[in-house]
Amino acid sequence: EHETILLVGNSMGGALALRLAEENLPAGMVLLSPFICFAVWWHNLLWPAMRRFVPELKPFQHADFSSPQVRRMVRRMCNGADPDDAAVQQYLRALGVSIRALDQLKQLGRSAFIVAPRDNTETLILQGQHDLLVSPNRTRILARRFPNPPQYLEFDGGHDLVEPEGPAWLD
Repeated sequence: EHETILLVGNSMGGALALRLAEENLPAGMVLLSPFICFAVWWHNLLWPAMRRFVPELKPFQHADFSSPQVRRMVRRMCNGADPDDAAVQQYLRALGVSIRALDQLKQLGRSAFIVAPRDNTETLILQGQHDLLVSPNRTRILARRFPNPPQYLEFDGGHDLVEPEGPAWLD
C-alpha cells in the first residue's frame, strides 16, 4: 500500500530483511549486526555432530548471573526480571532451545548471505565491535558482497546496539 519501503532488521531480523529485500525491492535497508552464521568458528565446525546427537541446548545452564552482560540480557529477554531472583535463575537454567530451531536460524543466515550480492538497495550496516553473537569480521565480509557497497559503521559495544544503556550510545 506504500510506495516507499524501508527494511530494518536486528540480528536474525537482519537476515530476514535481506531475504525480504530480494522480493520486495525496498528503498533502503538498515541492518544491525545482521546474522549470517554463528560467530564462533568451532560452532560451525561441530554443527553436524550437534544436530545429530544433541536435541537441545541450555544457553543459561552455567550462566554467571553476576556478569553485567548476562544481567542486561536477562532484563531484556524477561521484561525487566530480576537476575538476582532465584526463581528467575532456576527458570533460565532449565530453559532449552531446540537444535532444530537453531538449525533453521543457521539456514536463514546462510540464505541471507547468498542473496546479498543480488541486492542493489541502499544499505546501512551497524555492527558492534565486541559482538560475541555476530562476528564483526563476518559482517564485513557480508558488506563486501553487496554490488552497491553499503555504508558500514562499527561501534563500541556488543550485540546490544539497540540498548540505550549500552556503550554504543552517546551521553
